[in-house]
Amino acid sequence: METKLHSIWCELFGEDNISYSSSYDSIGVDSLVRLKLLSLYRKHFGIRNMKAAELFQYTTIEEHARLIKQKQTPPNGEIKDDIKSLQELTYQTNGSKQNSVNFAPTSYVQNSIWLNEQQLHSLAIWNLPLILKIRKEKVSISRLHSAILAVITKHKILRTSYKRSETCILQVVKQAPSLDEVQRENYYSFQTSVIANLKNELLEDILQNESIGNVLDLERGIVLRCHLIKDFHNDSNNSSDHEDLLYPNDLIFFNFHHIAFDRMSLKPFLSDLQLAYSTTELHILDATIDFQYIDHAIDERKMIEDPSPESEMNRARIHWQKIFEGYNYEKTLRLPYDFNIDSRSGRGDHLDFEIDEYITTALSDFARQSNITMFELLITCFYLFLSKLTDDNDVCMGSIAANRHTAEVQNLIGMFVNFVPYRLRFDPTLSFKDLTWQVHQTCSEVSQYSYLPSQEIIP
Repeated sequence: METKLHSIWCELFGEDNISYSSSYDSIGVDSLVRLKLLSLYRKHFGIRNMKAAELFQYTTIEEHARLIKQKQTPPNGEIKDDIKSLQELTYQTNGSKQNSVNFAPTSYVQNSIWLNEQQLHSLAIWNLPLILKIRKEKVSISRLHSAILAVITKHKILRTSYKRSETCILQVVKQAPSLDEVQRENYYSFQTSVIANLKNELLEDILQNESIGNVLDLERGIVLRCHLIKDFHNDSNNSSDHEDLLYPNDLIFFNFHHIAFDRMSLKPFLSDLQLAYSTTELHILDATIDFQYIDHAIDERKMIEDPSPESEMNRARIHWQKIFEGYNYEKTLRLPYDFNIDSRSGRGDHLDFEIDEYITTALSDFARQSNITMFELLITCFYLFLSKLTDDNDVCMGSIAANRHTAEVQNLIGMFVNFVPYRLRFDPTLSFKDLTWQVHQTCSEVSQYSYLPSQEIIP
């Protein structure tokens, strides 16, 4: 068992020498990798009753081996319950025909994004761009169109429109497209540009417009855009069939709306796109996925509305209520602003900077020796920075969680990310190492209960 686990860890973490008793936190494992690890355990050991939260509590190969053995040998009563649950699950999957669900209320995060976009309709803050560069082989544009339609056919979330009803925001799945490229404008936005130099200012203008322009349309269900950017010299120096081809150094700019797509959606999207493009049988992409994003949204609503005190959502509510007990939600950090802002504009910015190699090496060494992640170490530093700046030892900051806690959503395209708060109340006399361990425990608790929608966490 431990040898098999060691092999899985080495392959997943890209490390050759991992101690059986070392915490994976010392390798810098984040929540996304933990979820991949959970998926691998379910695949290799056939366990369905392991939860992501348990991987935050136990962090070594030895501990995971004991945990898996426990999960594989449940008491007789639990075996009977599991068989009953499996029969019920099979009946629901086959009988309810989940794949036929074509309209339902949005998920909680989709609801937030939709409302936010209505308020800031002039700002395209929910675009998620992806740039691909043609390296070697030529790419057929007509086959690319067909491949995109095949992926849209498979993943309902990529052909879903959004409408306001009297009681909620609805997501409505459009009928699957045929592989006729004439229909593509009803399913995704497309444009081709030919420029003389792929390093000039015109390219920068195109990329900026794609990143911040209103090029997608939720009401029509256009949540995907493909912009081909061709080098003029490639276009003019090749044969008459050049109009249907992309050549090395040409660019494919994909743009996704965040309401339908998060960063973890990139892998299944690119995998399916490559498969659809490379085969002459585009229907090879199975368009009858048992579980789609719309099913996740329905399940989430059911879990939120479950009145049972022992339900997962109610346990999470109790946890977050304890975390924010006595917290002043009206409090703002007393930061040394140059001037005060009366109202929020919705605009933001970012600052790029480099950290010297000797500092990054020292950070990595400290994180590994302390069995914490780099994220935990860096937000500890940020907590201290804010505390010193504001003379406040009760600091709360926000971050995001992948929120893909179950195996069935690991390879789905959709928006699962949840915004979660990290509140830290600490004793200023603590040593830095003790503070990092307190932050580590805070992060573990946040990850364990990050599935509760942020609207339910913060009143």
